[in-house]
Amino acid sequence: MQSMLAGDNYHVDWLANAHAVMLSYWDSTQDKTAIQQWLLTAPALERGVNHSPSTTAAITRGPICH
Repeated sequence: MQSMLAGDNYHVDWLANAHAVMLSYWDSTQDKTAIQQWLLTAPALERGVNHSPSTTAAITRGPICH
Protein backbone atom coordinates (compact mmCIF):
# COMPACT_ATOMS: atom_id res chain seq x y z
CA MET A 1 0.00 0.00 0.00
CA GLN A 2 2.84 2.39 0.82
CA SER A 3 4.39 1.98 -2.63
CA MET A 4 1.00 2.69 -4.22
CA LEU A 5 0.61 5.87 -2.16
CA ALA A 6 4.07 7.08 -3.15
CA GLY A 7 3.46 6.56 -6.84
CA ASP A 8 0.37 8.63 -7.55
CA ASN A 9 -1.80 11.60 -6.59
CA TYR A 10 -4.94 10.44 -4.74
CA HIS A 11 -7.88 12.34 -3.25
CA VAL A 12 -7.38 13.33 0.38
CA ASP A 13 -10.24 11.03 1.52
CA TRP A 14 -8.62 7.99 -0.09
CA LEU A 15 -5.28 8.88 1.47
CA ALA A 16 -6.84 9.32 4.91
CA ASN A 17 -8.50 5.91 4.68
CA ALA A 18 -5.28 4.25 3.48
CA HIS A 19 -3.28 5.79 6.32
CA ALA A 20 -5.93 4.73 8.84
CA VAL A 21 -5.71 1.13 7.63
CA MET A 22 -1.91 1.14 7.88
CA LEU A 23 -1.98 2.65 11.38
CA SER A 24 -4.62 0.17 12.52
CA TYR A 25 -2.55 -2.74 11.20
CA TRP A 26 0.64 -1.50 12.82
CA ASP A 27 -1.21 -0.95 16.09
CA SER A 28 -2.69 -4.45 16.04
CA THR A 29 0.74 -5.98 15.35
CA GLN A 30 2.39 -3.63 17.86
CA ASP A 31 4.79 -2.37 15.19
CA LYS A 32 5.85 0.75 17.05
CA THR A 33 8.76 1.36 14.67
CA ALA A 34 6.40 1.65 11.69
CA ILE A 35 4.10 3.98 13.62
CA GLN A 36 7.02 6.17 14.67
CA GLN A 37 8.28 6.31 11.08
CA TRP A 38 4.80 7.28 9.90
CA LEU A 39 4.65 10.07 12.48
CA LEU A 40 7.92 11.44 11.13
CA THR A 41 6.96 11.23 7.45
CA ALA A 42 3.16 11.58 7.33
CA PRO A 43 1.93 14.13 4.80
CA ALA A 44 0.41 17.37 6.01
CA LEU A 45 -3.38 17.58 6.18
CA GLU A 46 -5.04 19.10 3.14
CA ARG A 47 -8.63 20.02 2.45
CA GLY A 48 -10.35 18.07 -0.31
CA VAL A 49 -11.71 20.23 -3.10
CA ASN A 50 -15.20 18.88 -2.48
CA HIS A 51 -15.14 19.67 1.26
CA SER A 52 -16.51 22.80 2.87
CA PRO A 53 -14.27 24.66 5.35
CA SER A 54 -16.61 23.83 8.25
CA THR A 55 -16.40 20.08 7.52
CA THR A 56 -12.62 20.18 7.36
CA ALA A 57 -12.40 22.16 10.60
CA ALA A 58 -14.58 19.59 12.38
CA ILE A 59 -12.41 16.74 11.12
CA THR A 60 -9.10 18.32 12.13
CA ARG A 61 -10.38 19.22 15.60
CA GLY A 62 -11.50 15.67 16.24
CA PRO A 63 -14.47 14.47 18.27
CA ILE A 64 -16.12 16.79 20.75
CA CYS A 65 -16.16 15.40 24.29
CA HIS A 66 -18.60 16.77 26.84
